[in-house]
Amino acid sequence: MNLIEKYKPKRLADLVIPNDKIRFYLEDMADGLVINNLLLTGTQGSQKTTVAKLLPELIEGYSPFVNVVRGETDLNIQKALIPLHNLVNFGGISSQKYQYVLFEELDKVKSHLALFWQLMDEWGGKVILIATANSYMAIDKSVRSRFKILEMDPLKPEHFLDRAQTILHGEGIQLCDDYVLSELQNREALADIRKYMDVVCDIERNHLRGRIARSEYTNKPKLTLITNPVIEPENA
Repeated sequence: MNLIEKYKPKRLADLVIPNDKIRFYLEDMADGLVINNLLLTGTQGSQKTTVAKLLPELIEGYSPFVNVVRGETDLNIQKALIPLHNLVNFGGISSQKYQYVLFEELDKVKSHLALFWQLMDEWGGKVILIATANSYMAIDKSVRSRFKILEMDPLKPEHFLDRAQTILHGEGIQLCDDYVLSELQNREALADIRKYMDVVCDIERNHLRGRIARSEYTNKPKLTLITNPVIEPENA
C-alpha cells in the first residue's frame, strides 16, 4: 500500500501541528468541550483540508455525513445553499450529534455572501461549518466575524521530522535524524506536507533498492568475527 494512504491521519496526534494553541483548540473541539464554526486559513499544504475532514469524525466517533461546498469565483451560492437550508428546516441526519458543512476555499466566493451569513445565524448550535481558505483577508468581513479563525502555520522540515521517522520506523527503516532531516530540507521552500510525504516515499524506495549508505542507519548490523576453531589432537 502507498505510504500516503497507509499513514493517512486518523487522530489529531497523527497531524503535524507546531502551534500548541491550535492543537489544544482542536483537541477541545474533538472532545466536545467547545463547538464553533471554524475557518482554517494558511498556505497550501498546511493541512487545512485534512483537519476539516478529520474533525467531524473525531466529534462524532465515526464517519458522519458531511455536506461539501467547493468555493469558486462563479459559484451560484443560492443554489449551493439549498442543501444547507434543508439541514436547518428538516433537522438533517438524526443519528448525528451535529450536522456538518465543509466549505472548501471560501475565499474564492465573491457574491451573495449576505445570504450565507444570514443562514449561518439561523443554524444556532445545529450545524458546524468548517471552512478553508488560503487568503483570510479575501473573505467578506461579515462572514469572517462568524467563525473561529485558526491560522495553520507553514510546516518546516523540523516540524515534520518526528512524523517522518514514525512512518519510516513503522516500515522497519531506522535512519539517522540528520539524514532524514537533510532530505526533507530539499523541499523546505514549498513548506507543503504533501511534498514532505513525497520525500518519505522516496526514502522508502531508496531503502528498498539499497541506495542509502549503511552509515546513515541507526541499526547497523554488528559484524561477528568467525575464526577457525582450534581442534585438539586426539589422545593416543
